[in-house]
Amino acid sequence: MPISDNLLPNKHGKCLFLESTMTRRKRRNHSAEFKVKVALAAIKGDHTLAELSTQFDCEIWLS
Repeated sequence: MPISDNLLPNKHGKCLFLESTMTRRKRRNHSAEFKVKVALAAIKGDHTLAELSTQFDCEIWLS
């Protein structure tokens, strides 16, 4: 199915994706053990944040 089949114009003339094509991933709760593993790997500094994000399958936020 081409992408254009999944688009609908809204009342302002802009195209929006149909809701059925959008998937939302359920929010995950990570254990304290997992958070410590990620934090220690980040502090170690051997990998970039992007690499750690891929390795641990999570988003890494700096705050």
